[in-house]
Amino acid sequence: MTDYGNERLNQIYRDTWPNLGWARRYMEIKAGCTVKFLGCSKEQVAWGNNDDPNGILIVGDKYYVEHVWVHSQHTKIELRGVPKLKFNSVCFEVVHDTRRNA
Repeated sequence: MTDYGNERLNQIYRDTWPNLGWARRYMEIKAGCTVKFLGCSKEQVAWGNNDDPNGILIVGDKYYVEHVWVHSQHTKIELRGVPKLKFNSVCFEVVHDTRRNA
């Protein structure tokens, strides 16, 4: 657990961080991990000028992350088997069971 050296800030952290599961999910994505495609809205595709995974990837399927590019407001990932396309990381979540569609 993070210690901010101030009990009030520590309490805010303890109260807030569990509710930010969505933030943790995106921050975990690293090259070499497996992610599940959650689907992607047109706004998520447009944010940062990403490639559109809809029609290319299958919602619920798992993919191996080859490369990660972290920008100031978003993160892009490239997947094995889908070269030269960069997708918005918010359209994925890290999975720890790497079996293809378990």
